[in-house]
Amino acid sequence: MQQNKITTINEEEMSLFLNYLSDKASEISLKYFRSNFTINNKSTDIFNPVTNVDIEIEKLLRNEIKKKYPNFGILGEEIKSTSDLSDIHFVIDPIDGTKAFIAGVPVWTTLIALNNGDIPIMGIADQPYIGERYIGSPKGSFLIRNGNVIKITSKDNKDLKNAVLSCTDPAMFENDDLDVFLKLRREVSYSRYGLDALSYCLLASGYIDLIVETNIEPYDIQALIPIIKASNGYISTWNNEDPSNGGKIIAACSEELFLHAQEILIS
Repeated sequence: MQQNKITTINEEEMSLFLNYLSDKASEISLKYFRSNFTINNKSTDIFNPVTNVDIEIEKLLRNEIKKKYPNFGILGEEIKSTSDLSDIHFVIDPIDGTKAFIAGVPVWTTLIALNNGDIPIMGIADQPYIGERYIGSPKGSFLIRNGNVIKITSKDNKDLKNAVLSCTDPAMFENDDLDVFLKLRREVSYSRYGLDALSYCLLASGYIDLIVETNIEPYDIQALIPIIKASNGYISTWNNEDPSNGGKIIAACSEELFLHAQEILIS
C-alpha cells in the first residue's frame, strides 16, 4: 500500500512545489522578522506564543496547496483541519521556533512535509534570513544555498564521548526524563542548545551528532525525518518506534550512536 501511494507522486514536480511554497512563505517571514508583528499566547500557564506571521504563512500555504492539489489533506500547527490524513497530505509548521523569531534569533524555519498516508517521504526546512534551505527525499538530502545545491550527509560517529549533543531547551525535560538527559549529557563531548529545527539540519550536514527532545508534535518533526534519513542519519522515538507522531525523539548521525543514547535514556 505504501509503495502504491509513493508512485502516485511525481517527485521532481513535488520538489519544485515545495521550493515554491518555501519561497512564498519567506516573502512573509522576511517582511516581519526583526520588525513589527503581533504576539498572542496560546496557553494560560506557560508562554506558548503565536504571531500573525505564523497565521499568515499557514493560510498562504494552505491556499497554495489547495489550488495545486485540491484532493490532498493538510495538517498544520495553527489552523485546525478536518482533512483526511489517511492518504497523501502535507504537514506544515509555518514558523518552527516562534520564540526565536520573536527574539530576533535566525534559527527559526518554515517546515513542510509530504506524507504518503503512512510516513513523511519528502521534507523541506527553510531558513531564509541566513539563506539556507534543506530538503530531503528518496534522492538524498541537500542544502540549497546561494543557488547551489549541495548534497549533505551526517557524520560517521559511533561514540558518545566524541558527540555534540543538542536540544531546543533542557527545560523541556522534567523529573526522570531530566535525570536521564543530564546523565547522557555527561557522556558526550559538549552540548549546544536553542537551535530548534535547525539543529536537525545541522545533524544531517555533519555538524551535530545527537539530538534528544520530548513533547514534539507531528508538525515539528515530519519535515525533518526525510532530511535526517536521506543523509544517512537515524531518527526514532526513545523506544525506537516511528517518530512521525512526535513525542520523545532521538536523532543521531548513526544507528550505533542512537542505540548508545537510547540505552541511557530508557535506563
